[in-house]
Amino acid sequence: MPQDRVFTSVLGNQIETQQWVLSDGRLINKTRSRCLEAGSGGSIFIAVCAGKESQKWAFKLAVKGKVPTGDQFRIQNFQTKGCLKIGAVNSQRNARVAAVECKAERNQNWFANTV
Repeated sequence: MPQDRVFTSVLGNQIETQQWVLSDGRLINKTRSRCLEAGSGGSIFIAVCAGKESQKWAFKLAVKGKVPTGDQFRIQNFQTKGCLKIGAVNSQRNARVAAVECKAERNQNWFANTV
């Protein structure tokens, strides 16, 4: 498991509010120190870290990468079994993320960068 790495969906993303650090199976927002939690219907949200199963994530190698991109991971929630998936990017360069059925889709792959 890629401990102590920052996860982003877009390679080269340096916006800290959109970066997450893996710690003990939890994804913790770099600026808010809160955990990513999965809810019902594929929803995800930021919450106070409480060690719940809905706040734990498994990281599975999706693509063995080469420099400069590196490996890509599929991120699956322990409780819901949903994988994080990024949706279409809008005109403000934002995109929704949801925890949905895991599939071998490119928009379910995430990059890890060393912190």
